[in-house]
Amino acid sequence: MCTLLGVGLYAARQATQQRAEFVGQQLLSSARSAAFQLAVRLQEREKEVEILSRVPSLVESRLNSPRVLRSLQLRKEINDEYVWIGVADTSGRLLNATGGLINGAEVRQRPWFAAGLRGPYTGDVHDDAQLARRLAHEASDSLHFIDLAAPVRDHDGEVRGVLAAHVRWQRIARTVTDAVRGDPAALRTEAMILA
Repeated sequence: MCTLLGVGLYAARQATQQRAEFVGQQLLSSARSAAFQLAVRLQEREKEVEILSRVPSLVESRLNSPRVLRSLQLRKEINDEYVWIGVADTSGRLLNATGGLINGAEVRQRPWFAAGLRGPYTGDVHDDAQLARRLAHEASDSLHFIDLAAPVRDHDGEVRGVLAAHVRWQRIARTVTDAVRGDPAALRTEAMILA
């Protein structure tokens, strides 16, 4: 009887250990998939900003022209992940922005501006109190942003300004939670993005 009980306990422990390893592997697979999807989503936004910085209206027109503003507004309308898109001249004065938000502001001290003069830029997740106050009427989720920027060049390749965009972090991060929710092994799992 003791032998039978011992074998039964051993078998139960082995089964529990195998189940834990199986679930762990499934969660690891979900995490890798979510990380890949998050990276792809961010790369898509980066590429969109780079491409927008090269559209004819930004290359050829005055940066404060209605034609430039229309290009910015159309890009924002296509994808609701964008909260704000603007363009500044090389001195750091914001000349055009969707919704007219912070037009004329001095943006030289913003990290995206200096980096955007040199090349494509993607910042870290952050809050922007000034922008959040102005967008409070349209905020259904907390306002955490990722800044994206790219230089605007003329036909000769000279930098004539910086195109910048604020992307809603919550919309990007939803990729991770959706991937984890889709995994039956992760029913009681919370997704946390650490870096």
